[in-house]
Amino acid sequence: PEPGKALVVFIETVVGAVPPWDVPSTRFAVDRTWVGANKGNSYFTVSIAPGEHSVCSGWQSAMSDVRDRSDMSPLEAEAGKVYFFESKITPPGQGDSSGAFRFKQITDEQGRFRVNKSKLSNWIPPN
Repeated sequence: PEPGKALVVFIETVVGAVPPWDVPSTRFAVDRTWVGANKGNSYFTVSIAPGEHSVCSGWQSAMSDVRDRSDMSPLEAEAGKVYFFESKITPPGQGDSSGAFRFKQITDEQGRFRVNKSKLSNWIPPN
């Protein structure tokens, strides 16, 4: 983390085989402001000030039955610490006919493992 800041790592994990044209994406927010997005098994990081925050994730999809899936979690951030949050998506047809979405904080060990298995996301905010 930057000096005096905490680092939040947002990870998207997709369960099952998905055709390239149907890879799901999620967007992430801190304190009601979108800070980035992931598509497929990827991650990105955000530096935040210490203190109380709200982090959330939403599954982006054109499919009406999954487009409004989102969740949030409180975070009490401490300077110098790293926090890992994962959005885990099981697309429709991969065991659940409507798909499944889960967003939660994961352990450092789980987070580092997921980051090592993922690619770095390069999100560019819209103008």
